[in-house]
Amino acid sequence: MRPHGSPRNTWPVTVNVILLIGQTARVSLAGPFALLAEVTTGAVAEPRLGVVQELWATVKPPRFVSIGHDDD
Repeated sequence: MRPHGSPRNTWPVTVNVILLIGQTARVSLAGPFALLAEVTTGAVAEPRLGVVQELWATVKPPRFVSIGHDDD
């Protein structure tokens, strides 16, 4: 179910990889484009995130960095 609220930057994604690093986790997400989220381990444990799980990713514009490439 798509999240409620006003976020415009929301996409359906699938969890590819979860890498635990101390008190944080890097979560690789596949969707309309690849995303890499760095979250707390609690954010992974509480909802029991797992690889191939489908969910929604929502980001606030000042909270992400876009890294592109040239197609030339």
